[in-house]
Amino acid sequence: MSKTTVLQPLSSQVAEPEMAEITESQKAELKRLSKEARVPDMSDIVTTSEEAERRIRDLKEKAKME
Repeated sequence: MSKTTVLQPLSSQVAEPEMAEITESQKAELKRLSKEARVPDMSDIVTTSEEAERRIRDLKEKAKME
């Protein structure tokens, strides 16, 4: 008899990395920089610390251009 291998979906094989939540200081900085860069405040939409750091970096660059 031949043995059949059942493949699992890739999503169930790869563990999701733990994402740190956004800190209050990051939220405050996002609010301040959004105002400086004259863009909509996204601090309530951002959920992870990594995303917050990326947006903070981008907003700092945009604020320099204003």
